[in-house]
Amino acid sequence: MDKTWESKEIEKHLTKKIEAVDDGLKWSGGEVEVKSDPLIDSGTGKPYVMRFFEFSMNPQVKYAPTKQELFNCHWNQIRHLLWRDGLVAYEGVEPRIVMGKKHYRIVLVCEPRLNTVVADRPATLQEIVSRRK
Repeated sequence: MDKTWESKEIEKHLTKKIEAVDDGLKWSGGEVEVKSDPLIDSGTGKPYVMRFFEFSMNPQVKYAPTKQELFNCHWNQIRHLLWRDGLVAYEGVEPRIVMGKKHYRIVLVCEPRLNTVVADRPATLQEIVSRRK
């Protein structure tokens, strides 16, 4: 049974067609490229700060706690640390919990408290990406 699917929209962006035969089955595909304008961050808006909190697993715990239980366990301490630094958790982005075998990390997006000045100059998206290359 020959199942082919073609689209005029995709055909416009197709740069290279690929065909192969494997175990008697004919495969076809292609590479698609799309030209788009780059995302440019103007650097305006509120400054946001990402904070990472790393903790070790408690080896005495007999069961594996959920991510929500881990977050709830540390939330009060994290909130005090943020307040000390003039920050509050930004509610527009959910906290992330990254699990490892013996450690876990809680990642929070924060914003300055009211009437608090951020000492560091916030970085634009282009600056953040260029540091990673």
